[in-house]
Amino acid sequence: LLDLGSPPEGPWRCASCYATRFATMCFGQNEGGDTCQHCGRSKQDAKWSVWVPYVDLPAGGKNTADLRHAPKIQSVLRTKWPGCQVQYLDDSK
Repeated sequence: LLDLGSPPEGPWRCASCYATRFATMCFGQNEGGDTCQHCGRSKQDAKWSVWVPYVDLPAGGKNTADLRHAPKIQSVLRTKWPGCQVQYLDDSK
């Protein structure tokens, strides 16, 4: 999948807690340190989440993000013309 790289310095989000966030109701992040304050697992054991900018996502990730977060007109247009690139005249979109 994605390379985690080196452990983050400063605030980090526990991937183990994030995967079960709706069961545990743990939506926060750790302010620092090597142990998760919510589950008690080490940073190396639990891993951490990675923020990936949209432009760096693989094609499948961009499609998923578009379906979930893009304006609905974009989904409608892509049902008729799969893979089309939608450009907006107004930069606020």
